[in-house]
Amino acid sequence: MTPTKLLIGLTGPARCGKSTAQKIIAERFGLARINFADPIKDALGAMLDIDVHALDGEAKEAPLPGIEFSPRELMQTLDTEWGRDLYGTNFWVKLAERRLAMLEDVETERFQGAVFSDVRFPQEADWIRQHGGTVIHLHRPGNAQVRAHLSEAGIALHKRDQLITNGGDLDELNARLTIAVEQMIDAGGATACFA
Repeated sequence: MTPTKLLIGLTGPARCGKSTAQKIIAERFGLARINFADPIKDALGAMLDIDVHALDGEAKEAPLPGIEFSPRELMQTLDTEWGRDLYGTNFWVKLAERRLAMLEDVETERFQGAVFSDVRFPQEADWIRQHGGTVIHLHRPGNAQVRAHLSEAGIALHKRDQLITNGGDLDELNARLTIAVEQMIDAGGATACFA
């Protein structure tokens, strides 16, 4: 594959607007919406016999009846204590890379790249950067921390990364993201090679 695909990773604390930013970027630039946590959500949805959409937004914050833990807490422990601790810090990165390669093979003509909304660990950010992509850090002023957990520790800002403040309305966020991604494209950044 020639390095003409966009690869963008979004990082920031819980509730800073990563999923919204992912949707904006994916729709504006024709990118696939992929997350390192997709297999975690799929597995948890199957284990609990619930729709994976119940694991998004506000629904993931409330403890589940009869379980006493929220979907967020369960996903965090599946991510770290099971996946990363037992199978290595690059376990979810390897799965994401595999899924991207399969998606590119199937959607050869239409595949323009991908945007991840859940870059939470240094290995994930490093993988995005090593493949020619760009990490966008989102900051929302006054955003309260949801729950202290290793996955919410944050990613260090690197020279090629972008920092966007999500302090206004949806139109403002849309404009800021569009400008940032267009600048990346013009500068030759965020282009990636997955295979």
